[in-house]
Amino acid sequence: MELFTQKRVSSFQPIREEELTNLIQRIDSQQGSSINITQLVVSSTFAIIARAVFGNKCKVQEFESLENGESIAGGFDLAELFPSAKWLQRVSGYRPKLERFHRQIDQILENIIIEHKEAKSKAKEGQGKGEDLVDVLLNFQGSNDSYQDICLTDNNIKAIIL
Repeated sequence: MELFTQKRVSSFQPIREEELTNLIQRIDSQQGSSINITQLVVSSTFAIIARAVFGNKCKVQEFESLENGESIAGGFDLAELFPSAKWLQRVSGYRPKLERFHRQIDQILENIIIEHKEAKSKAKEGQGKGEDLVDVLLNFQGSNDSYQDICLTDNNIKAIIL
């Protein structure tokens, strides 16, 4: 398994450099006004990770559009405190929001896997350049190496990349 070898981590250096350059440019463009450094650093970190995992920027934008889902997924539900009170689950409306958020994330991850599988089938055999984490996991899923006792499903890949 070659997820985080020195060679693979080094291959992400251009991504890190580009995103850090973008961060510096964003800070410079807001010269003279107050800026939220925390937000900019978190955004840049997310962009670096997403590009290393997914291989492109468009998926970053899809995930950023779901920022409100963070409050849902990490929120507090009073019904969890009192699981026997079923009426609290209906009143809070938390569960349907959480399920909708789960479906959105699952669909995004499914699309990512499908796009990578299609790109892999169109690419010539032996092209390993530009592989991201999803490509490595899909290669492992399709290989018949000595890891035969490990079965990697699409849901496993979704869990790893999330």
